[in-house]
Amino acid sequence: MVRGNDKQSVGKPRLQPRGDALIPVNSYRIPLLLYAQGLQPRRFDGLASSMSLPKTLVSLLGIRTSEAFGGADLLCDCDTVVPVEFGYHIGLLERDALHVVRADGGYANWSYDLPGNRLGPVNDVVDPAARRRVIDTFAPAYQWFHAR
Repeated sequence: MVRGNDKQSVGKPRLQPRGDALIPVNSYRIPLLLYAQGLQPRRFDGLASSMSLPKTLVSLLGIRTSEAFGGADLLCDCDTVVPVEFGYHIGLLERDALHVVRADGGYANWSYDLPGNRLGPVNDVVDPAARRRVIDTFAPAYQWFHAR
């Protein structure tokens, strides 16, 4: 496995949100190369995050697990929801929307165009179910890091 740089290296400028988005999803274009015997060459150009790597590797190795991994299996041609975070804001990127729970607990969302990799303007309508999905996705990590 070879993974590219996400522009947050030491001595390099950090990613900055573009427009009014709290998470710069348009900046997350990181190459990844997986090589394994029996794995057919293909290009994956869908939604994913570095959180997708454990789920993908477990699938690639054929290991059955009850562990809940965030992210998507990159070898699956299924529609996925991708957990993302930036500056203590947490969110879920879907095929048509970015849902964010801000660091202060507030909620915001944007329309998202996957083929064009473009965020639309901020949407003022609160989606309580989406807000709950964001919180539920990140709750295990929050508890693991902060409940000690």
